[in-house]
Amino acid sequence: MKRFIVRCVEIVSYLGFFAFIIGGASGGYQRVADLGGIKPVWGALLGAILGFVLGVIVFGVLFLLLDIDDNTRRTRELLEQ
Repeated sequence: MKRFIVRCVEIVSYLGFFAFIIGGASGGYQRVADLGGIKPVWGALLGAILGFVLGVIVFGVLFLLLDIDDNTRRTRELLEQ
């Protein structure tokens, strides 16, 4: 059951990471389109980059914790043999 929960958290984290990127690109596009004078594609690109950076920061910690859990499980299995 614990592995199932960990896998579900991992899948939700991947989806959240891509949602950060898409949300950043969408928000950047909309903000630059409202300002005018600059092509909105540059806002989308900047928003996607910022979304990527924020996604790495937020979900990087979670992926580190998942990796620690995986390594702890493997170490425990090796010690039990």
